[in-house]
Amino acid sequence: MITETKQFKTLMLRDLDKSPQLVEVLNEVMTTRNIKTGQSAVEYVIAQHKSLSDEIAHLRKYIARERERCNLRHDAVSEELDKYKTIVKKQKELFNLIQNVEI
Repeated sequence: MITETKQFKTLMLRDLDKSPQLVEVLNEVMTTRNIKTGQSAVEYVIAQHKSLSDEIAHLRKYIARERERCNLRHDAVSEELDKYKTIVKKQKELFNLIQNVEI
């Protein structure tokens, strides 16, 4: 859903007493970033949103590429293991055949 772009001049946060998670996030930002006011904490969070969203998108792409790479490697290793299993099976058959040969 796309909404029209708005030009914000002021922003009011209401009912923070009903949003303990939001208050917790703001307090954490203030503590970890040494920010003195709630207003500055909100500004910091808004400013960081774009870069953090971009970083998350980048990490998701990286994880998808790594998952694909691992899946391809897994397939190759499985094929190689199947070849070894076939070789072992044939060796066992040959060993049993040699044991049954009378000299």
